[in-house]
This record gives sequence, structure tokens and C-alpha cells, in this order.
Amino acid sequence: MKPGFQATLQDLGRNGFTHLGISPAGAADLFSFRLGNLLVGNDENDAGLEMTLVGGTYRFNQNVLVVLTGSRFSATLDGTEFPFFKAVHVKKGQELDIGPSQDGARCFLTVKGGFHVPQ
Repeated sequence: MKPGFQATLQDLGRNGFTHLGISPAGAADLFSFRLGNLLVGNDENDAGLEMTLVGGTYRFNQNVLVVLTGSRFSATLDGTEFPFFKAVHVKKGQELDIGPSQDGARCFLTVKGGFHVPQ
């Protein structure tokens, strides 16, 4: 795995702490984030990977359903162009290379079952 510039795990944010001066934060593009989760059958708040300007390279350690949403970045799976806004079954050992943004600033990689992060 070689994460790109500012690749972070995000969800819809954490509410209830504004009285302490802490904003909810969360995904920068809530529509694209929620859409990614819906396309792979997740709960809308399951964690996803938000990438800014450049995506990175990711090798999968199991078979999984994934989708890219948000701003269009160049992306290939084992050298073959990878679609946006379409859920794709990726096999164990395959490598997803997400290059620079072609428009906009952020894209999201969402996986079936989400990324496991503490709530």
C-alpha cells in the first residue's frame, strides 16, 4: 500500500462535541461518500477512504466489492482502466492504482463491509 497525499479514513463525522469546540468533521463530500456506501451495500456511515489530489496504490488481501466515487481520478486495476460510480468485485492480490485528480479534489474508495475503525 502506498497512500496518496492526505488519504484518510472518514465517516459522516462525530456529532455531540461542538460544546467543547470540536467540529463534527467527516467526509468532505457527503453526497459522494454516502453514494459509495450505498453502491456496495453498506450502512451510509461505514468508514471509507477519502483521497485528496492523488489516490495511491492499494493491494487487496481478500476478495471484496469496491467502488470509487467523488471527483474523477485516473484509476487502474492491474493496469486496466477502473470505472467510477460502479461497484466492482476485486480479487485477492489485485492492485488498484489511483493516480491524480482529473477534476475536483477528492475521491472516495468504499469497500463492502467498510474499513474497521473505532466509533
